[in-house]
Amino acid sequence: MNMDYQDEKRLETGEATKYRYYRLAPSDVVTEVPRTIQRKHGTKKQNVSVRQPKKEYYSEESIMRFELESHSKLLPDLNGNKTIVNNYLLRFWGPSFDSRIGGIVAYTYIILSSYCWDKDYTWIGLDTITKQLTCSKTSARKYLDILEKAGFIIRFWREQDDDTRMNGTILIKVRRSLPLLSREQYNALPKSLRKEHDRFLRKIKRESQVEYDLSHNYHEVYEQLRSEVISVKNPTGILKEEIQRLDEYQEEYDVAKNKMSTTEERLWVTVLTALSEHMSKPSYDTWFSKSLGYRDENHRWVVYLPNQFSCDWVERKYSDLILAIMKEYEIKCENISFDVYGD
Repeated sequence: MNMDYQDEKRLETGEATKYRYYRLAPSDVVTEVPRTIQRKHGTKKQNVSVRQPKKEYYSEESIMRFELESHSKLLPDLNGNKTIVNNYLLRFWGPSFDSRIGGIVAYTYIILSSYCWDKDYTWIGLDTITKQLTCSKTSARKYLDILEKAGFIIRFWREQDDDTRMNGTILIKVRRSLPLLSREQYNALPKSLRKEHDRFLRKIKRESQVEYDLSHNYHEVYEQLRSEVISVKNPTGILKEEIQRLDEYQEEYDVAKNKMSTTEERLWVTVLTALSEHMSKPSYDTWFSKSLGYRDENHRWVVYLPNQFSCDWVERKYSDLILAIMKEYEIKCENISFDVYGD
């Protein structure tokens, strides 16, 4: 009986080789990588700091058991709403994925679904995806990132026991049923699409009672999945000591924090709370636990951090997210800069 159950929980690879399965998670290890930077009058080569991922391993049973459908309300699968795929995906999820490239993201999901007609996962490679979408690998990764953030796919990687590479073959689990937009996602649609969405739901309500879904934070869903990690392989890097030294700045942080106004402190706490919902706790603790935000009378913000290494990293990786959060919470910000509070 146990043998039958175990057989059902094995991933179909078409090979006799035994594999390990993992997801990539942020680590505190950073290395310097040469990059060619495009400038107005040509290009410039310089080293940039890149955070190295770590491998978090999962059992095959955990992967087979995990279902994206269990974290959202599903749209009823009704007759008359389909062309090749449900019109709801094309009309409403596409614009919700991204205001500029949502259509191609939706098509990426269609391509992945076409490889999952008999199961909820595919071993499709990035080369195949780029050929299907006629796009670059960078673009394909971006589309996959958007789909994973929206809860339409989740990626795992596999490797052989003696494999030392950082990236193995990708296993993509694909949502097989279509979720409704949340009320938050519906409100973000243009007015004309909201009206069309209302008409769409009125039609299908004749056959099914439909209500808006809750807004699901799939980052939290994936963080919960990490409780099933069975082992971790951490990377190594030449700048790891830079991160470890961030704990040495408590005195400078306390002095700088005392200079913040009550309003600045309240607004920055709002930003920090939102930031913590967009990243893992280790990443938040590393880069923002000792951050401060000041503003002047013209609503120009300065984010203060312990050292120049932190400033460069946060500006490059998180400035757009900070600005988006300020806009979402209606915090006035004409521009934003980053500086060291110990200077």
